[in-house]
Amino acid sequence: MFADRSPELPVDLAKKPVPIDWCDLELAMDDWQLDHFWYLDTETGEAIFISEFYADDDMDEMKESIENDESGRYLDIPRADPGKDYRDMLDWAAAVESQRLHDELWEALDRNHPFRHFPEVLEDYPTEQKEWLEFKRSRILQLAREWLDAERIEPIPKSG
Repeated sequence: MFADRSPELPVDLAKKPVPIDWCDLELAMDDWQLDHFWYLDTETGEAIFISEFYADDDMDEMKESIENDESGRYLDIPRADPGKDYRDMLDWAAAVESQRLHDELWEALDRNHPFRHFPEVLEDYPTEQKEWLEFKRSRILQLAREWLDAERIEPIPKSG
């Protein structure tokens, strides 16, 4: 009677399978340095780092390849958003059960350079520090999944 097949999506709606190294993508999406640029190679899944500050011949050659590419092979990986990162710190600090740690974190967030002081406070609380880093990682990976989905990329495991 009817073949047991799902309908095929038009080519422009189908997701492209790309092997993703989640650690590299996480690193790229957590990098907010203005002189750092990250690109996803949609053929290899490699997260490519480019910086004017750390430039060498190989990096210059890769930068030229990316700039001259017209196929869409290379995608700009979104830069970290300090405002969103700050809201993540606020969200996590608000949920901390220890009143002492809660107060120290809020003080750190209220000072100049909260991105430096927040992790410094957590150095004295190794269990909570680990929980924060797991929370932060989960937020970054969720953003990565949403970005890949918006770019019509189907993440597949890297082989090897």
